[in-house]
Amino acid sequence: MEALTHGRFAGSFLQFLPWFFAHMPISWHAPWIGDYAYHLWFLEFLWLYSLLALPLFLFLRGAGGSRLLDTLAAWCAKPGSIFLFIVPLALIQMTLRPAFRALNDWADFVFYLAFFVYGFLLVSRPSFAEAICRHQWIALVLGLLAFFGIIGAVLAGPGLAWEFSPSYTAGSLFYQLVYSINTWA
Repeated sequence: MEALTHGRFAGSFLQFLPWFFAHMPISWHAPWIGDYAYHLWFLEFLWLYSLLALPLFLFLRGAGGSRLLDTLAAWCAKPGSIFLFIVPLALIQMTLRPAFRALNDWADFVFYLAFFVYGFLLVSRPSFAEAICRHQWIALVLGLLAFFGIIGAVLAGPGLAWEFSPSYTAGSLFYQLVYSINTWA
C-alpha cells in the first residue's frame, strides 16, 4: 500500500513481490528491520533473540546451568539484590544509547535482549518471584522516583536532549541510569 500510495511502485501484488525483495537494502544497521516490518519489528527481534539465546537457555537447563541458576536465585534472596539486575541494563544504555540513537537500533536490540534473558531467568526458579514480591513496595517507590525524575528532567529542558540526542556527557549518562532504574522497577 505504501509503495502504491507514495508512487514508488505501480502494478499488481504478484508483480510487487519480486520488486519488494529486489529493492530491500539489507544492512547491519538494526533499524532496517523496521523499514520493512513496520510495527511488527518486534517479531523479527523475538526471532533473533530466540536464536541468540537458545544456546544459553539450553545450557541453563542442564546440570551446570541449573547449579548456576540455583546460586543466582539464592543470591537474589538477599535483601535488595534483585535490584542489581539494573546494572547490566544501565551499562547497556550508557554505552550503546549514545552510539545507536535511532529507534530499534542496536541499543534497543541489546536492551530488549537483556529483558528476554531476564524473563527466562525469572521464571526458572520460584525464589526469583518471591524476591520480586518481597521488594514490590521498594520497586514501586524507586520506579515512581525515577519516573518523576525523568519527567522533571524533560520539563526542565535537558531531559529532551538526553532522551532524543543521548551523549557521553555526565547528565546524559545519569539520565540513562535513571531510565534503566525506572524500566526495571
